[in-house]
Amino acid sequence: MILAAVNHGFSDEVVSSAREAGVSGGTVVSTRAHANNEAIASFGVPLTEEKDLILMLVDRDKKHSIMQILSEKHGLNTSANGIVFSLPVDMIGSMGLPDE
Repeated sequence: MILAAVNHGFSDEVVSSAREAGVSGGTVVSTRAHANNEAIASFGVPLTEEKDLILMLVDRDKKHSIMQILSEKHGLNTSANGIVFSLPVDMIGSMGLPDE
């Protein structure tokens, strides 16, 4: 799974770039940051309060190239001020209603 966190309002651009890179879709979650300003300042990363978090399930063999594209187009040196990272997904399950 690739996760991209960008300034609020940039999620459509990120999803568009991800689709061009081969991602079939994703989920966008609007978030509000709650962080220790001193800790954030030590990383040198400007923090806006509202962020968009984009979650995308991708094939492992495509992960690196997709992350590279997203970082170049929407990374810290852009208006989106984004970061991108990945997490392993071991299993996916349904949360549907139980069978009757």
